[in-house]
Amino acid sequence: MRQPQSFAIAALEQMLELLEISNIQYSLSVTKITAAKDKTPGYIIASELDGFDRPVCFAFKELVDLTDGSEIQSNEIPVEQSINYKLTRDGLVYPTFYEGLETEIMEKFRSVTSEARADSRGIWAIDRTSGFTLWDTRTIQENVIILPKLFRRFVAFFLRRSDFDEFINYLKSNKDPVKLYDGTSSNLHELLDHDDQYYGLPIKPEDLTFVPKK
Repeated sequence: MRQPQSFAIAALEQMLELLEISNIQYSLSVTKITAAKDKTPGYIIASELDGFDRPVCFAFKELVDLTDGSEIQSNEIPVEQSINYKLTRDGLVYPTFYEGLETEIMEKFRSVTSEARADSRGIWAIDRTSGFTLWDTRTIQENVIILPKLFRRFVAFFLRRSDFDEFINYLKSNKDPVKLYDGTSSNLHELLDHDDQYYGLPIKPEDLTFVPKK
């Protein structure tokens, strides 16, 4: 299962353009890049790997006068020059924060997200995270775009069950602890509005910080 593809492709192609990677060729299902003119200079700044050994990082297309593997402080990261920041500025990605991200970096992304939403850029013109009616699984695959974190929870649920009424109980049994912008601790299921087949997350994505599960 995946969300409507148009904005995902738009974000991907904008990212590749920012990285100056051209002549892109996709597989027929548009799930894989089969060829591209690459070898453009760039670098990443990462602090850790995720559960699939992928770097959680900021990506840049420029070169930098640093030794590969060297350590830098968070206040030395040119966040505004990162591909991550530029995609957020253009409204092509959702912000999803995790505990451990430096506050000053988080604030920069919160600010640029608010600006993108105010201007209805990209996904913010059609985002339905704050409320939508889930008629069936096609709703989140074809009709609405929502916070990816919430989408993945629906996917995990529907792979196991089909009774919509059990979704909140599923979230309760698979807690997603979060911290709100004011410092309050909560869980995703406690924040989610629910009435029959209506679901809505009234908290803005950039005001949530997810606490990694242990």
